[in-house]
Amino acid sequence: MMAQEIATAIQEGQKLNIILLDNHGFSSIGGLTRAVGNRGMGTQYRYGGTASSTEDPVCVDFVANAQSLGACAVRAKDPRGIA
Repeated sequence: MMAQEIATAIQEGQKLNIILLDNHGFSSIGGLTRAVGNRGMGTQYRYGGTASSTEDPVCVDFVANAQSLGACAVRAKDPRGIA
């Protein structure tokens, strides 16, 4: 699902409950490509455009993004109190 589908659901009056887990990229695709010897081909959201784990992750505000599309969005915390 891409972000614009949220706007389409709102436009069409369809209720969606979306739970998003931010793993800073396309981890399943990255894992599959690394399993066959590839470096991951830009599947991590990290500064510098590399797949290096030493690079800081790019922080995407998914709550603000959903709200900008007209959705009611909240940021949940895990049981340890981390946002």
